[in-house]
Amino acid sequence: MREKARKRSAESSPSIAIIGSGLAALSTAIFCEQAGYSVDLFERDNYLGSRSEGYGLTLKYDPRGILAQLGVLEDVCDADCPSRSHYLLRHDGVVLGYFGNAFSGDNRGWGQRGNLRLPRQKLRTMLIDKLQDSKIHWGHELVAMKKQGDGMELTFSNGKIVKTDWVIGADGINSKVVRCVLPDTSPPRPLGVHLTLGLTEPSNDVIDPSLLFERGFYTLKPGHRLFVMPYSSPDAIDQTRPVRYMWQLTVNSNQTERKAQQQALNEAHAICKDWHRPVPQLIQSTPPNSVWSSPLFDRDPNELYESFLKLHVRNQEHPTPVLLVGDALHAMSCFKGQGAHQALLDGRCVAKWLFAQASRKGKLQSCWRELVQRSAPIVQDSRKAAMEWHEESIVENGGHSLAGCSNSSTLLAELDRQNIRAGNVVDLDMAVGQVKLHMDKLSDIRQDCEADKSLSSPVPTQWCNDVWTAIKKSDLFTLRELSWKAKNCRWMQCLIDDDGCTCLHVAAAHDTKGTVVQWLVREAGCSLRLRNKMGELPIDCAAEETTSLIMQRLDEHASGQTDWSRQ
Repeated sequence: MREKARKRSAESSPSIAIIGSGLAALSTAIFCEQAGYSVDLFERDNYLGSRSEGYGLTLKYDPRGILAQLGVLEDVCDADCPSRSHYLLRHDGVVLGYFGNAFSGDNRGWGQRGNLRLPRQKLRTMLIDKLQDSKIHWGHELVAMKKQGDGMELTFSNGKIVKTDWVIGADGINSKVVRCVLPDTSPPRPLGVHLTLGLTEPSNDVIDPSLLFERGFYTLKPGHRLFVMPYSSPDAIDQTRPVRYMWQLTVNSNQTERKAQQQALNEAHAICKDWHRPVPQLIQSTPPNSVWSSPLFDRDPNELYESFLKLHVRNQEHPTPVLLVGDALHAMSCFKGQGAHQALLDGRCVAKWLFAQASRKGKLQSCWRELVQRSAPIVQDSRKAAMEWHEESIVENGGHSLAGCSNSSTLLAELDRQNIRAGNVVDLDMAVGQVKLHMDKLSDIRQDCEADKSLSSPVPTQWCNDVWTAIKKSDLFTLRELSWKAKNCRWMQCLIDDDGCTCLHVAAAHDTKGTVVQWLVREAGCSLRLRNKMGELPIDCAAEETTSLIMQRLDEHASGQTDWSRQ
């Protein structure tokens, strides 16, 4: 926080009360602190861990994006549970599509993290740790609020009364703030979809590496959709702790009530008992206390916007100083993966307008307008996606593709003809790759690889020097920045020094913790099998036993992940 901003007098600082302590609330608090203002957050939960861990989030990696602005990008990267590709399957295992690089000769995605995945509660904890002067008041459930002069008076269930200049409603889809200021507004809109979510640590005999190693999968049946993704990773050395996975089953349903955990788990197992392996096994190994089940709803932010301006801003000498963020304003379905991202962006918007040089009415109108104009189209797109994923004809419609394959429909038909399905083969990647090689002209593939345009232009000398320096310093942040800026991230894979050492050789000799080595293999796509002029593999150059062990584990995993275009 800037020192000048820290020295603002109490008299010049408005009091700000945020109701809730979720992602939108914490983002708002952090951006307010960056502007030089502390806030008070009021949360009805008694402590941080009083709720379950929450579901897994998907966020975009951007070194200049919202996570970086909040100061948590590197923490999120370190906690990332990678999922770099996924299959799209029919409930009986028929391959409908694939997204990723397993069958592609190009290197799109290497070195650029793309999506980051971590538990919601873990991100929430990171944001709380970033707070400095702001305070979270646990055990404060809002029961009433009323306008008092230019400010607001809040009443909580514990009898506490708080007066404040501004109220930020960040208390979720069933927001008490909304019910207080807009008592006649429409309730959240049902989507006609019921969701059941579970977390599981399956045994090794359940895991299918071609479906679950650093990837997830979608399985479809008319009116049903199952999504599985890695949820949390084991330690790089301690491989005895299993990877946890999140599964998310959604079905068409007009039910409007939540289900008990055991009931929801039993119903999920009954629905999926005959689906392809490992779906029944994943559900069967799920502890009931990890299950969450509820009908899905969303909110139309335009309706809230128009109602609020009409009642509390337009033609008002003293407009009501209330803003809404997160699900309180724009709750949306999970089918576009945008809810968390939009919630984080809300905080930046609120802080920008809250401390702008404008009248209170101008601040309210401008902030509400920006929040709604950004989020309303995404709410609508998410609602549309919820409908499309659960259409009765989604499986028969086709239109899906296998990334890296020029004629997906022909290849998919051939896979079906040969009965190559999830659960039917030991390694789905290998089986698909073999069929693809049979159908393609190998000479054309080799020519394409040899003519890789990514190496047609010289690699900038300064960029190379910066990479070597960052590797020797084990500076992972700079390496990520350099890979992001590179016109083609194959440069890092092909970089060799005067001794014939690759980036991995040098990293092995300098990286005492193994974090840079892991990144170079998993993110930059560097090979563990290239030798230097002395005939040494990268693992032979490892200065620390820890690094050597990590490289051994990475090599074991990589041996099962074949890039068929380079055979």
